[in-house]
Amino acid sequence: MEQRVELLLIDRNRLLREGLKRMLSSGSNVSVSQEANDLVDALQQDYEGWSPDIILMEWAGTETGGSNPISQLLERWSNAKVVVFGDALNKPEMVMALRAGANGYLLKSMSLDALIHSLRLVLAGEVVFPTQLAAHLIKEPLSTGANLSLSHLDIDLSPREIQILRCLVAGQANKVIARELNITEGTVKVHIKRLLKKINARNRTQAAIWALNSGLQQQQAAS
Repeated sequence: MEQRVELLLIDRNRLLREGLKRMLSSGSNVSVSQEANDLVDALQQDYEGWSPDIILMEWAGTETGGSNPISQLLERWSNAKVVVFGDALNKPEMVMALRAGANGYLLKSMSLDALIHSLRLVLAGEVVFPTQLAAHLIKEPLSTGANLSLSHLDIDLSPREIQILRCLVAGQANKVIARELNITEGTVKVHIKRLLKKINARNRTQAAIWALNSGLQQQQAAS
């Protein structure tokens, strides 16, 4: 029997909240257990000891007075995963959300099956974001002025590390990377750990952003 996944859904669109709640209630182990209109509403409600597995939230950083909304949520629910739900492909918004500590950035236009699959990946420890957004970023490196670059000029990456980095940009899970590169998952984890240390990134999301921001993908394609 699949583990039940309980969501806290934070979104100002009541119709979206009601619709998603009903769609997930039929034949899925993922459910909207609690909902809130916005961050303030979510933090003020009394949930009587209940804790969400995943917080699926609309990104509204401007209404928090410049503070990090994800940090505020994790102060209350330290074990929850936080996924930002975006209306459309928004490069600066995705970067801000991931830098703020989000475990994923998903689009409201995605299919229900894709949403459920993505949420399960997040619960398994993966970071998810739209592959089409990754492709867009590869063509147009980040220029948000958010000081995201971790300069790669003095970093020597091996061919295998570059392969791993490309897989991280594509949002692939360790199992998929292992299959694609014909190595074990344990070896993938070792490569990722070494890669993160080499480029001074805290997690695989920062590594993917580093690759996109540095233009590494473009350089490799041109070589």
